[in-house]
Amino acid sequence: MINIEKNSKGAFTLIELLVVIAIIAILAAILLPVLQSAKRRAYVATCLNNQRELAAAWLMYADDHNGALVGMSDIIKSDWRIGLDSSFAIPSPYPLKQRWPTTVTGMVNINNWFIREGWVEGPLYPYASNPNLIHCPGDTRDLLGISDFDSYSGVMGLSTNVTQFKWGVTTIDLLSGIRHTSDRIVYVEESDTRGDNLQQWEFEYDSSQSGSTGVPNSPIVPSFGDKVAAFHGDSSTFNFADGHAENRRWLDPDTIAFANSTATYATSWTGSKNWTDDANWVAQHYPCQANP
Repeated sequence: MINIEKNSKGAFTLIELLVVIAIIAILAAILLPVLQSAKRRAYVATCLNNQRELAAAWLMYADDHNGALVGMSDIIKSDWRIGLDSSFAIPSPYPLKQRWPTTVTGMVNINNWFIREGWVEGPLYPYASNPNLIHCPGDTRDLLGISDFDSYSGVMGLSTNVTQFKWGVTTIDLLSGIRHTSDRIVYVEESDTRGDNLQQWEFEYDSSQSGSTGVPNSPIVPSFGDKVAAFHGDSSTFNFADGHAENRRWLDPDTIAFANSTATYATSWTGSKNWTDDANWVAQHYPCQANP
């Protein structure tokens, strides 16, 4: 009689397969946070390098223009870049020399091309000729169906084309007007969810002074105005007037919630605004004539 074995030698049983699958799932659960953390650190490193190059270009421009600072808006050719108009569309009349190629299609791609070219044709590009310099790899607003090429904004306190001062901010127009260069921020990360970080980054240096005098009260009551960003989980990068850059972790949960929301300004943010620690830190480093 021939003896036929019921199970082929070397085959896995169902229990063994389930054990293997469970082990793989456990390893994935352990490794995924590690991989995400490593990816976030790589993004921070790239972003800090962008910020340092951007600060260096800003400084070299000032050196070549007798200390005059570049415009921090994005409307005219003398501004640090040309961006979308107030309707978050391509400006009319068309301000750039180049037009997007026919191979670039779709609103988001065309707007991103325009924002990139607006940097290339801007006054800082000769000092920093990397067209990807103004994009943080952690900025993924394109997933929302909007353009996201520009991840940074210059602070209003250093914008030379501001004509109406508010929130206790009167601008500084010359590099020599910044007394504490290693302690005053120049460019910040911004996460405007409308399609571009329009014009300069407005911060309420003194939210109790909303008039047009540009003179703060004492003591000041700082608060956020324009949108902040948290492209790196719970932190954001800043560069400073001496050329260095820092990644700062937001301390207040409301700041992170605001950064990750679809609100466009602090005034349209419907959540709580318990961000005193973060707003105070920005105020300490925010350049204006009251805080040079």
